[in-house]
Amino acid sequence: MDGKGVKRKKKSFTQKVMKFHKNGVNGKGFRLDDESFEYFLHVLKIMNQDFESDEEKRNFVHNVFEQLRGHEVEYSCNQVISRIVDTLLPLTSDEVIFNFMGAFDTELRITIMDPFASHVIEKLIVTCLERYQTSSSEKSNNNAISSEKFSEWLLKVAKFSFNNFEEFISDNYANHVLRTILCCIVGETEDSITKSSSNDQKILPSEFSSVLKNFVDQLTHWSHLLELPFDNLSSGFLQTLIRSTARVSSKRTKVLIKLFIDKCFARESENVETDENEKQDFSSVPSVFDVNSCVRLLEVVISVAPPKLFTQIYTRCFKNRLSVIACQSTSNFAVQKLIQHCQEKEEFESIFDEITSSIDTIISNKRTGVILQLCEACVRHKTKQAVFMQVWMQYLGCNESKESQNLLCPLTVFMKRKTEYNADEENTVTLHGSLLMQHMLKFNKPIKIISSLLEMNGNQIASLFCDQKGSHIANAFFDSEYVGEKSREKLFKVLQNSFASLALSKHGSRVFDILWGAASVKNRTLIATELLEQEAKLSASPYGRPIIFTLSLNTFRHKRDEWIKAQTTSEKAKKIFADILTKS
Repeated sequence: MDGKGVKRKKKSFTQKVMKFHKNGVNGKGFRLDDESFEYFLHVLKIMNQDFESDEEKRNFVHNVFEQLRGHEVEYSCNQVISRIVDTLLPLTSDEVIFNFMGAFDTELRITIMDPFASHVIEKLIVTCLERYQTSSSEKSNNNAISSEKFSEWLLKVAKFSFNNFEEFISDNYANHVLRTILCCIVGETEDSITKSSSNDQKILPSEFSSVLKNFVDQLTHWSHLLELPFDNLSSGFLQTLIRSTARVSSKRTKVLIKLFIDKCFARESENVETDENEKQDFSSVPSVFDVNSCVRLLEVVISVAPPKLFTQIYTRCFKNRLSVIACQSTSNFAVQKLIQHCQEKEEFESIFDEITSSIDTIISNKRTGVILQLCEACVRHKTKQAVFMQVWMQYLGCNESKESQNLLCPLTVFMKRKTEYNADEENTVTLHGSLLMQHMLKFNKPIKIISSLLEMNGNQIASLFCDQKGSHIANAFFDSEYVGEKSREKLFKVLQNSFASLALSKHGSRVFDILWGAASVKNRTLIATELLEQEAKLSASPYGRPIIFTLSLNTFRHKRDEWIKAQTTSEKAKKIFADILTKS
């Protein structure tokens, strides 16, 4: 074997550092003497290992920071020690945090712009916020003092950073520190700010929001503001700024959004006149949709825009251009955000009509995410569901005869048109196909998709449910309030003699649990009978073994009457509980 095509395992950070150390390089950045560096190299090797006790780990962390005492800033400017401090700082005492705060206090510009110390100050900012929130929620004199120290330091760093914004915005390291500060003064991290609701209540001093409001007020009058969306680094900063501002001031959020709409996103398309029935060509689409950094900012603006401004964004940037914008690699995600955050039913219906009129082109450009968002929005708005089903079946080519309509489910999950599909070939379940199925099962009248699923034979359905992506279709089937009892009963009938294959599969065994939970005593008896014959295989399988105990197969074999009685009692309890939930 010549080794061609064999992918080599990447060396870890520690392995790379050790290799460079052998050649006399003690990490990038600040140069440490060999003895000190070898100590921290040892720390790097063992810091992520399991310790015998929490006390042993606390002592380890304490010793590491004792070695750093008095050298917090310069050592943080070393590549290796920066990584160590970034990992261990949240585990240390308040006293150590205060030492770092004091040391960095006098060297803020250096540390904020340093390739390695900047990561430490980011972690220090986040850790101070967490300690502030913890000490504020636990009332005592000591905690009050600590809380005040943390908040004062955070405010100082925020003010310093905002005052030096023009210098920091174009620096790769300082820019990310700015983003961290923006998140922390609204009580978030860069990860959480994209996920949590703006209505979440955070324990924060009022001065935090005041600092951010003042900064936004100054920034909106800065002459170079409108240049920022066109650069990836500064656009990332603006995205964080808008998310953070949305947490504390709807007024300033509107000012920022309106400014970007008027002067950036829609400025080139305002004078373009197109007849209502005339299809717009690519030249009518604002050039910002060709600039990835602008599009990413637009996506964030869409996600926080209040209804009136959302309408402006849709009308001035997207309307009558959706078929073009949805096909582009840089801009199709903005279309997905537009659909996802559309709140008005009439606006959604207008978006729906425009996109479905170009569904062939959109999918031929591999932008199936747009169609997926459209389907999910049909569920959310409770409109256009029948039309979507009709358009989708027409695209797949299965809208005519009953025989072709029965192919709706396999064509959807494999994302293939009827002319491309061969049931005898191996077909792969796609993520978007599975998600489309799941959304369509939530339609008010999902009869066509249900009928198509149930027209598949037991082996085909079992194969679908044993697939990682396809297995979630079972969840949607049983969770949907629009899938009737007769359809559920028929699924159990179709799956007879296929339950064992589900139970022996990693993902199928999860579906088996869903089926078992929904099964009547009659169906449970049939399932247990089938699995009893396959008990040896189940015992040898890591997925099948727990099912033996879930089904109490031993009791079923030797004391069947007792087993049936227990299942009947369980079913009655389940119905009583369901009635209680329905009435409440």
